[in-house]
Amino acid sequence: MFKPGTAYYYSANGFNLTKEVMEQVTGETLEELATRLVFEPLGMKNSSFARRDDLVNTTSNGHIRAILPVALSIILFSANFLVILLIGLLIIRFRTKSWRIRQSQIFIFIVLAFLIFIFVMFFFLGKSSLIEFAYLFSVTGVISLIFFLLLFYAGKRFMQKAIQQRWVHKVVLTVWAIFLITIIGIISSKVRNVPVPVFPDYNVSAAGTVRTSPEELTRFMMELANPKYLSSETSQYLRTPKIRLSDNLSWGMGPGILYTDKGYALWQWGQHIDFQSIMVIFPDEGSGVVVCTNNDMLNPDVALEIAERAIGKEIEPLRAAIHLEYDYSE
Repeated sequence: MFKPGTAYYYSANGFNLTKEVMEQVTGETLEELATRLVFEPLGMKNSSFARRDDLVNTTSNGHIRAILPVALSIILFSANFLVILLIGLLIIRFRTKSWRIRQSQIFIFIVLAFLIFIFVMFFFLGKSSLIEFAYLFSVTGVISLIFFLLLFYAGKRFMQKAIQQRWVHKVVLTVWAIFLITIIGIISSKVRNVPVPVFPDYNVSAAGTVRTSPEELTRFMMELANPKYLSSETSQYLRTPKIRLSDNLSWGMGPGILYTDKGYALWQWGQHIDFQSIMVIFPDEGSGVVVCTNNDMLNPDVALEIAERAIGKEIEPLRAAIHLEYDYSE
């Protein structure tokens, strides 16, 4: 995209490649390195890149809006069902010379479509270290499907008695199915906070699997600002601008650098589907803030606004830099 050292672009894969290099050079895992070099010296007892059973019970649930898992469940299940229905029709036509499908066969197609949906969820989300969302989408998929089928077949039984013409019955039944899907979508859009299961087991990643707390992130930021363990050379290296983003924003080697009337600040943000965070510290002034939230769907504005109330409007320029659509290459 550009010559190294001339621009910046967010890259989670860059962190994972760095992890591989570190582990091959040192012979230690990322978790071992982080524990020895960072967590233990700074007293970060509740921080880990790996899943630790002793932290599960004190870990916050992330939350997302119900419309996301419900809509995804409906779309993927419907696509699976249509494909299986088409294949099933062809098989039935080949074997019986008829296009007629029995109700028991429809039920089998529904079960197969749902099983494929669950397999796809666990396969792809497991590969992406998002296995907790596979559990969430599967549960919401089951609930949505049961809700739909109960009301659909209840309506079908009523229509069989009330409507005699076969073609009218099919049209009304189709409209009823569309109506139910719409109602499910409307209801789910009103539910803003569906808890995501507390993280099950996952593969350690340098980009996305660290678990910590605001208090321990504060210790980390204080070490960057006023180092006790880092050498002065390393500390200066981290806060030296490498890439200029704007008049008041640069990237150092790790933390971002914000220039204000109060002096410069070191900052970083965290962003996931169901968790957001931002941390800012002014080394010369001795003030800072760490904010963690567990909602907002990839929108860190709430975390930033809380941070602004704590520390002042000087950090407003960060708003542009912490959104994924920000074009760092300009």
